[in-house]
Amino acid sequence: MISLAKGLSRRLAQLAFLALSVAVVGCNSVKADDLVGSWTMTEASRQYLPADIRSVAPRLTLNADGTFMAVDFPGQHRVASTWIAVARSARGNWTIQRLGGSDRVQLNFKDEGYGDELFISDWSTDGPGSPIKLYKFDGDPDAARRIVFTR
Repeated sequence: MISLAKGLSRRLAQLAFLALSVAVVGCNSVKADDLVGSWTMTEASRQYLPADIRSVAPRLTLNADGTFMAVDFPGQHRVASTWIAVARSARGNWTIQRLGGSDRVQLNFKDEGYGDELFISDWSTDGPGSPIKLYKFDGDPDAARRIVFTR
C-alpha cells in the first residue's frame, strides 16, 4: 500500500510539473493578436540595407485573417549564381511558428513562391516590459545586424 501511494504521489508530481511547464511556455508565446497591425522599419536599421535599396521605406501590415501586405520589404533574389538586393512589394499569408524555442513570423509571398522569416523580440533580448519588435538579420546573425520593425 505504501509503495502504491509513493507511485501515485510521484505520478501526480510529474503531471503537475508537466502542466506547469506547458503553462509557462504558453504564457511566453506571442499570440497572433499581439502582432496584428502596421509595422515600419526603424531608421537605425537603414544602415544595414544594401546601398541600392537603402532609400526605401519598408512597411509591413499583418492582418487578423492571416494575410499581409509588404511594401519595399528588403530581401534578396537569386539571379544566375549571385544574390541581388531587392525591395519587394507583395501580398501573402503569415503564421507564427515556434522554432528552436522561439516564436517567429513566417511570411509566404503569394505570387512569388517566396518566403521570409522574422524573429519576434522577447524580454531576454530587449529587457522586461519592452514592446514587441519584429526583426530579421542582414547576413550572419552573429554579426548582430538586425533590420527591426516596430509599430
